[in-house]
Amino acid sequence: MQQGSSSSSGSKRIARVILPIPGSNPYSYIVPEHLIDSMEIGLIVEVKFRTKKALGVVISLEDASEYKDLKEILSIPDRELAIPKPLLRIAIWMERYYVTDLPQVMRLLLPPRTFIRSSLQVKWTGNMPNEFKDEKEKRVFEYIARKRKPWLSVARAEKFLGFDPRERLRKLETEEIVVLREKPVSPIKRERLPDIPFEIHPLPKKPTPEQFKALKEIEKSIEKGGFQAYLVYGVPGSGKTALYIWAIEKVVRKGRSALVLVPEIGLTAQMVRYFRRAFGHRVGVYHSGLSPSERYALWKAVKRGEFDVVLGPRSAVFLPIKRLGLIVVDEEHDPSFKEREKMPTYHARDIALMRGKMENFPVVLGSATPSIESFYNTLKGKITLLKMRRRVRGYLPPKIQTVDLKREKTSGLLSIRLIEEIKRSVDRGKQVLLFLNRRGYAPHLLCLDCSFVPQCPKCGVKLAFHKTEGTILCHLCGFKKSPPQSCPNCGSYRIIEVGYGTERIEEDIKRTFQGIKVKRMDMDTTRYK
Repeated sequence: MQQGSSSSSGSKRIARVILPIPGSNPYSYIVPEHLIDSMEIGLIVEVKFRTKKALGVVISLEDASEYKDLKEILSIPDRELAIPKPLLRIAIWMERYYVTDLPQVMRLLLPPRTFIRSSLQVKWTGNMPNEFKDEKEKRVFEYIARKRKPWLSVARAEKFLGFDPRERLRKLETEEIVVLREKPVSPIKRERLPDIPFEIHPLPKKPTPEQFKALKEIEKSIEKGGFQAYLVYGVPGSGKTALYIWAIEKVVRKGRSALVLVPEIGLTAQMVRYFRRAFGHRVGVYHSGLSPSERYALWKAVKRGEFDVVLGPRSAVFLPIKRLGLIVVDEEHDPSFKEREKMPTYHARDIALMRGKMENFPVVLGSATPSIESFYNTLKGKITLLKMRRRVRGYLPPKIQTVDLKREKTSGLLSIRLIEEIKRSVDRGKQVLLFLNRRGYAPHLLCLDCSFVPQCPKCGVKLAFHKTEGTILCHLCGFKKSPPQSCPNCGSYRIIEVGYGTERIEEDIKRTFQGIKVKRMDMDTTRYK
C-alpha cells in the first residue's frame, strides 16, 4: 500500500485506488476533508505516486486502513470521467475470468489518453557508437539516425520496431549517443463529435411471420425486464437487421438505450446509415478509426445519455451507456469480436452477455452461421433460439458449385470454369464479385534454399507480402518493413511469394480480362469515412 506522507489515516475516509501500473494492486490514500462529500467509487483522482503525480481509479471507499502515514488524494481532475459501478463490476469479473489484472482492464473502460501524463522522447546527439551490443540495438540506432525530426516518440519507435526499445535507448544515453526526455501531454480539450450524413426514412414495413414471432419473444423480456439471451439464427436476407431496429424502437420508447456491436469498422459505416435512417441523430458511433479527441468526446456524450443507440465494434462493449436496456451482437460468430493481440484477451460477445446478466436487460445475438458455443448454449437452455429460415422477399438461395482445382484446368490462379462464368456475366452486362478472406499479395515469403520465412518480431506470425506498398506486414500488430532482397538467414536470392491474397487476384483478373473495370475492396483500399 502507498506510504510515505506525514498524514495519519486515523478515522478519516480511505480510498483504494488502481493506478495504470501493470501487475499492481490497489494503493490506499486518505480522502482529504474538502473532497469527502464529493468522493465516489469509479472517479478518476490525481495522487502522488513515489516522486511523480499520477491518475488512478477509486475502486472502493473504507473507514480505516491497517497502514499508517498514507498520502492524501490531490484532486479530482474531471468528475465526468468516472466509471459507472456496473462497469466496475464487469472489470472485477474480467480480472478473475481472464486471469489478468485491474490496471489492464481499466484502460478498456476509459477514453484514450486518460492516464497519459507524459511521453518519452528521444533525440540523436550526432555521436556514432563504437559497436552495438546486439542486432536490436543496431536497429534502434538506425531508426533514430535516419529520422530528421529532432525529438522522436519512443512509443512510435516501439510500434515501428516491434519491440520495446527503452533498455537499448538508456544504454545509448549513457554513451551520449542519444538524449531522453519526458514531455508532458496536455489533456484533450477539443470535444468535437464526428458527423455522418444521412437521410431519414421510416422503419421497414410490416414484419414477416418469422420476424413477428421472434420480435414478440424479445419484446417479452423488454417489457418485464431482467436478463434473457436470444440467438437469432437467420439465413442471409431474412431481415435480422430490421428485427433489431424494431426491438430497439421498443427499448427507446421505454426511455432506455441500446448498444449494437458489429464485427469490424468496415461494416460500421453501412450499419450507421441504416440505423440513422430509423433513429436520426440519436445514433452514436464509437470505434478505433476515430481520432482520440473524437473518441473522448463520444465517450462523454454517451455517458451523458445523448444517444438512444450506440454502434461500434468490440471496444464499444465497455462504453458507459446511460439507461442501457438492450445489447445486440450482430454476426456474433465473427472472430474479430475476440481480442487476440494483447491482454486481457476478452470476447465482446461474452462481455455483452455478462453486462446483460449484471444489469438485468436482454441480449440478442444474431448470425446466419452461429458459433458452436452459442448454438450449444441454446441446446442447454441458456440461450433462447429464434429461427428465421425464409428470406424477406422470397428470394431463392443461390446455386453453389464446388470446383476441385486438383482436377479442373486452370489459367493462372483462376479455374477455366470460373473464367468462363466471369466472361459470360460480363458479356451480359452483369457484375461479378469474387471473395477471398486474405488481403495482400501473398501470405508470406519463403527462401527456397533454407526455408526461412520472415516473421513479426513482436507477434511471431508470418509477415504478409504487400506488393503495392512494397512491404511485408504483420496483420496483427501492424509492424512492417521492406521485403528482404536476399535471405537474412543464408544469403540466398531465391525468395518466392507463397500463396495469394486479394492483391494478387486483382492482378491476375486484370491480366486475364483486359479492358474491363476491376476494383479491389479490402482494408488496404477502404477506410471508414
